[in-house]
Amino acid sequence: MTGNIPSSVFNISSLKYMYLSNNSLSGNIPSDICNNLPNIEVLDIWNNQLSGEIPPNIWKYRHLQDLELSVNHFNGKIPSEIGSLSMLRVLYLGFNDFRGIIPNEIGNLSQLEVLSIPASSLSGNIPSSVLNISSLKFMDLSNNSRSGNIPTSLNLPMLEALYLSNNNLQGMILMLGVITNYQIGSHVIYAACPTSNYFISAEINLKARFLPNIWKFTHLEKLALSFNNFSGNIPSEIGKLSMLRELYMGSNNFQGGIPAEIGKLTRLQVLELTNAFLTGNIPSSNFNISSLTELALSDNSLSGTLPSNMGISLPDLKSLILGHNRFDGPIPSSINNASKLMGLGMDSNFFTGFMPDFGNLKHLQVIFLGGNHLSGAQETFLSSLTNCRDLKYLETLDNSLNGILPASIGNLSSSLQEIRVQNNNIVGVIPSQIGNLTSLLSINLGGSQLRGPIPPSIGNLKKLQRMYLYGNKLGGSIPNDICQMNNLGDLYLYGNVFVGSIPECLGEVKSLRGIYLGYNQLNSTIPSNFWNLTDLLALSMSSNYLSGQMSSQLRNLKSIYYLDLSFNQFSGDIPISIDGCQSLEYLYVSKNLLDGSIPQSLGNVRNLIALDLSYSNLFGSIPKSLEDLQFVQYFNVSNNKLVGEIPDKGCFGNLSDKSFTNNLALCAFSDIICDCGDCYPRVFKEI
Repeated sequence: MTGNIPSSVFNISSLKYMYLSNNSLSGNIPSDICNNLPNIEVLDIWNNQLSGEIPPNIWKYRHLQDLELSVNHFNGKIPSEIGSLSMLRVLYLGFNDFRGIIPNEIGNLSQLEVLSIPASSLSGNIPSSVLNISSLKFMDLSNNSRSGNIPTSLNLPMLEALYLSNNNLQGMILMLGVITNYQIGSHVIYAACPTSNYFISAEINLKARFLPNIWKFTHLEKLALSFNNFSGNIPSEIGKLSMLRELYMGSNNFQGGIPAEIGKLTRLQVLELTNAFLTGNIPSSNFNISSLTELALSDNSLSGTLPSNMGISLPDLKSLILGHNRFDGPIPSSINNASKLMGLGMDSNFFTGFMPDFGNLKHLQVIFLGGNHLSGAQETFLSSLTNCRDLKYLETLDNSLNGILPASIGNLSSSLQEIRVQNNNIVGVIPSQIGNLTSLLSINLGGSQLRGPIPPSIGNLKKLQRMYLYGNKLGGSIPNDICQMNNLGDLYLYGNVFVGSIPECLGEVKSLRGIYLGYNQLNSTIPSNFWNLTDLLALSMSSNYLSGQMSSQLRNLKSIYYLDLSFNQFSGDIPISIDGCQSLEYLYVSKNLLDGSIPQSLGNVRNLIALDLSYSNLFGSIPKSLEDLQFVQYFNVSNNKLVGEIPDKGCFGNLSDKSFTNNLALCAFSDIICDCGDCYPRVFKEI
């Protein structure tokens, strides 16, 4: 439904329940809506486009038990009169545009079980009265702009879920959120629940010690305190929260390690302590929490080896994220027994030994093992993953894997979107079966020892956006089949031994943003239609045998910031139209056969940071217009045939003589009193 809520609806005096949520209703709520609904018990208008202020006479809803106004555009202050709704059990006001504080009067709601006001631009302290509503079971005040201290006296004996996430708390801990459900009795609670995938940007600038007497929250099932500035040790008292199922304490500034007492939480399903400055080993007791489904400890300084039986002692594990730590030793082969595992992240550690067989992990979707010291045959490992039919992301980069890419790579999951196996010791050819992976968005086989041609079947990867084959020994011609990838954005083929022409059809792939063909043996001209790739950001053709002239159509590349044509055989002028490249920051055309003068228009390319025109046959003077290039950090026109006075303003005041050496007759002045053709010795400096 769209449009305003008819005012007549608010005059149905017998009405007890009003459910208008999940529509596109707009406009303000009439100020007199509370005059003629004396029996209303439920007012549910969340997830609309309503605006304006909440009417202060809402206190007239004497029988109201459930008030749900979240996910709208309400503004102004939260009326303190809400504190007079003595029957209220459920209050949702989150995801609005309020200003000001939480009214102290909300603490008068002695029957309130659910208080949810996330992401609503609130400021000020959390009133102590709110933290003493003894009936509360669920509290979500995350993603606001709160400040002040948490009261030291809390009376929340029935609390089951506490979300103070994504804040700047000191001494405590907070979290991120996305809308999800939580059940209390017959009510489905919509909360900003923790997740590693969805972020809501906001802050609460609270200051506190760790939640005082937290161990007294004996009914607490969910505690979300990540994304704050809590420091000190994680209190061992957390081990007394026997009902706890989810614990989120990451992105803080703790000292010390993970308390062994967490191992006493026999109902714990989620343990998230990422990016929390933790050190030491993982206590062995933590690997005995058989109920764990998610264990996320990445981005710390944790060390030690993992227990050999961890895949057996954690049978329900679905997500194991241990990346960016200091773990060493082998990856336990027993992980293959955790058959429910969907996400495995062990990247950027010091793991050694052979890559385990993960063929039993049939639900695996994500595997990150890069940046370790793992060894073994790539073909054995990849073949074992053919049983993982849900696999989407595969990363083994920067290890010591060897062997070939097997033909069985084509039997990997049809859902596979990304392969990153670069910087290993892979040899052999790229198998034609690679073309079976039609869901691929990105493939990186760079920095290995692959040889032979790119198989024509590569053209089957119609969804591919990024192809990185750099730093191998791939040869032959660049196949036209690449041009069938109409979504290709990045093409990295540099550092191989490709020969022949640049495929003209590449100029028709309008999605291209970065083309890197340098350090090959290409020997053609640049196809003319390349200058029609108006969204191109980077073009690198360095160190080939390319020839021809720099086209005046270069001006069409309005978005390009990086252009490298150095170490080739280009001739002719630098086109005057170069000033059409207004986004250009890096221009390298050294070691060519260019002649003519440096165009005045180059001074209009105001974003230039690096300009290298060295080792060509350029003549004439250095244009004074280049003094306007205020961002230049690298400048080189050496080894040309330039003459005349070197400009002395702008970037030229910071350049060394090396930028100008081996020219015909360049000169510089410490005091301008003459022309270059008639200089006094004391002020003339020949470069």
